[in-house]
Amino acid sequence: MKDLFKDIGSFMIRTPGLPINLLTDNIENANNIDQTMFLFDSPQYKDQFNEAIFVASQDLYESMQHYIEDGTARDTNYLLNSIYKYFSRSCSRCTPFGLFSTVAFGNITSDRTSFELSSPELKRNPLIDSEWLYQVVFMYESKYLKSLRYTINESVAIQRNKAILFNCTKDSDGGKVNKKSVKYSNAFEVVLRISGDYVSYTDIIENLKKEYPNVEENTFHTYIQSLIKEGYLISDLRPPLTIVDQFEYFICKLQEYNINTNSLVDIKNEIQEYSNGYINNTIECLTQIFKDMKRIYNSKNYLTIDSSFSYSECNLNQNEIKKINKLLNLFIQFNIKEPFNSLNDYKNKFLEKYGLSRCVPLTELIDPDTGIGFPAHYDGKNRHE
Repeated sequence: MKDLFKDIGSFMIRTPGLPINLLTDNIENANNIDQTMFLFDSPQYKDQFNEAIFVASQDLYESMQHYIEDGTARDTNYLLNSIYKYFSRSCSRCTPFGLFSTVAFGNITSDRTSFELSSPELKRNPLIDSEWLYQVVFMYESKYLKSLRYTINESVAIQRNKAILFNCTKDSDGGKVNKKSVKYSNAFEVVLRISGDYVSYTDIIENLKKEYPNVEENTFHTYIQSLIKEGYLISDLRPPLTIVDQFEYFICKLQEYNINTNSLVDIKNEIQEYSNGYINNTIECLTQIFKDMKRIYNSKNYLTIDSSFSYSECNLNQNEIKKINKLLNLFIQFNIKEPFNSLNDYKNKFLEKYGLSRCVPLTELIDPDTGIGFPAHYDGKNRHE
């Protein structure tokens, strides 16, 4: 039987942020665990756990500090239960979640399996929350609309006489809109032809004026601005998803347009200082970062923070991979093989509508109006994840 896992020479290791014994040594004593999870006797972990709580929920952090200071809370049981869940997670769960767990990489070698930290200090990798960043991008796009360069949104699909934009828009109430459409007119075709790469707002207007010399210029501005507002045209301020530091990209683009970035650069420097770890009070530093970001745009979240430990040794012996594969192969043998016929009906619908040997765009295929929709067994619960 073919091995399920292949040795690629490296692996990812995930660990809880706090030692498991903080939980297990006190789990049977309800009174003691209430005291233990505040880490009064473990100052080396107390600040780390408080910071993790602060990043996850500032409201919970403030309630926790108020409870520690005077022993009162609006709902003590709810507060202690919430803190315990975070404490238990931080001691026992490896699922990446802010500062409650860590992620690192190791090597698969012929050496013995060994894991040893070079330092117990937590390393932080903060990133700007994408929701906050894109709302700020939208603000700058609106303010400097006529000064920017634009390209056609890659999510636009042309179907018959419609230009359809799929799964990337919101209505006025912030709800998800699966698709919207505009007429695929001659004017839209002109815009589509010249905006394959980024082109200035002025150039788009000039091309439309050449195509329609007898039309008032204000008509073109209204049309192009509606395409920008609806998301058919996107500016080069929007960071590509393939870029790691999207905030830095955004700042650099603004500077190319000679747009003032002082407030954004200050935030970037504060985040870098926090990441470097050369500060005594991380919560105070985060509070200042959040305040500065809130001045620009008020959001529910401002940063996402990954954490890791530094390892002096992080090796997994090659034989361990062989053992894992051997165990998995054993489990597979117990698997009951049943024929998977759920797509047969979908296949027949496709052949009935399109015939044999047809290439159909996926966006058209899954559209219930222009195509055949999703398969009947697909409930759509994970469609937007």
